[in-house]
Amino acid sequence: MTHPQLDVADLVRALTLFQEKRYHAVDVFADDLSDAAKRVVERGTYEQEGRAYRFGVFRELGVVRFEQASTSNAAAVAVAGALIGGAVSAAAKQKGDGILGGALLGLLVGGVLGSVDASNNAVRRVFALQFDPATREWTAYDGALLRWMKDRLLVPDSAA
Repeated sequence: MTHPQLDVADLVRALTLFQEKRYHAVDVFADDLSDAAKRVVERGTYEQEGRAYRFGVFRELGVVRFEQASTSNAAAVAVAGALIGGAVSAAAKQKGDGILGGALLGLLVGGVLGSVDASNNAVRRVFALQFDPATREWTAYDGALLRWMKDRLLVPDSAA
């Protein structure tokens, strides 16, 4: 049996969960993406229904960030194709042996809340999600791995 994986449409759905625009990006593990999604990541950008999106690949962290492109960040697309393979390998290392039990997790990332953490990074608004491959829907996640996933999935300001 193959591991369920995320498509680009699933990432778009995550970003549109909250219409009040508190969250501008979703971070997911690179190895949770379908092969079709990885090919889109390699292009760096994606467009759907007149909206432009971009991908950021954080190879060392094993994380892919998907966000709506704006005029300020549209030109900042990295050469994602060279990075996605390394990010997939790093994601597998981040997760270790079966810690997630096949769960597909993501973090919605929002603006800075005005304080800093112990590493002097700005504290951001985040909302933890779990993806249900049977319904192709995201739900709030408040399980035992919440702190772990914030440590592994949230891209620090210095890396973004």
